[in-house]
Amino acid sequence: SFPFTKWDDLTGRKGVTNAGESYGSDFDAFMTKELSVARAPALKQTFDTLRKKQADYVIVGRYLG
Repeated sequence: SFPFTKWDDLTGRKGVTNAGESYGSDFDAFMTKELSVARAPALKQTFDTLRKKQADYVIVGRYLG
């Protein structure tokens, strides 16, 4: 784990999220420009990547549809 209070806290770490997900134009732009984020095909693989320590954090929406 690591302290997280602002988006910049993710810089320099590896993240993972679901393929095709969007988190709003501001964060999507920040993620593209500033972060190293892999895309997984499904939520299970996203968390498997984290469990295998191939990523430091997961980005997932609060309310999955």
